[in-house]
Amino acid sequence: MMHETWVKEGDLLWAPSERIKKASRMMAYMAWLEENNGLELNDYHALWEWSVSHVPESWESVWQFFGIQASRPYTEILRRRMPGAQWFMKSQLNYAEQVFCKHCE
Repeated sequence: MMHETWVKEGDLLWAPSERIKKASRMMAYMAWLEENNGLELNDYHALWEWSVSHVPESWESVWQFFGIQASRPYTEILRRRMPGAQWFMKSQLNYAEQVFCKHCE
């Protein structure tokens, strides 16, 4: 007879090791925020709190962290909140260039 184990909503199914956490892009981003913006965010919850209380600033930092290259720069980071938000007004970029640019260097 096969033993069945049921997973309930809210059960933690996996957690990354400390080594994986330290090597993650999220941790690199948090270190970048501290170095470039003076933000000391010690964990995911602190990052989340900052991102939802400073929406335009957090999205601008993502743009900068990932080195987005635009043929036309944005004039405004966020116009209106959800629903109907408009991001990085007037910017123009090539999506394929963003996806493949790191592989072309």
